[in-house]
Amino acid sequence: MGNRENFSVWTMENVLLFGKQYNNVCYIIPGKYYGIVRPSRQYIESTNTNYLTIYFSAELPMAFVFKSAEDVKVNSGVKNEFTFYDYIRDSSRFDKILYMPNAEKRSDIKADAAMMDIDVRENYAIDKSGKKL
Repeated sequence: MGNRENFSVWTMENVLLFGKQYNNVCYIIPGKYYGIVRPSRQYIESTNTNYLTIYFSAELPMAFVFKSAEDVKVNSGVKNEFTFYDYIRDSSRFDKILYMPNAEKRSDIKADAAMMDIDVRENYAIDKSGKKL
C-alpha cells in the first residue's frame, strides 16, 4: 500500500472513500476503484482533516452533491461521466432535489435520496439516521 496510514473504505450508493495518506490527502471516488495510487479522473481530493456530506438522489443518477467544511479539489473527468456538484454553489436548487418540502432537520431528505457524513480525521462515516457505516 505504500504511503497509506489508515486505509478506510466506506460505501453507500456506489461511493467509495479512498483512505488517508501521509501527504494529508484523501480521495472520494464514485463507483469501484482498485488502484493503490491517486486516481486519474473522477474524484474529490480532500485533506485528512475534512468533514464532508455526500448526497445521492434518483433525480441526479450520475452525480452526487457534496458539502465540505474545507476547500476541496474536484476532478470531474470526461463530460457525460459522473458529475460532482457543490451544494453551497446552488443550495436552493439542491434543497428542492434533496429535501422534503418544509424540512426542519438535515436528515429530512426525500425517499429517493440518501446522505452520508464523512469525518475523515476521525475515520468514520454515518448515514442520515446516524448509523455508522
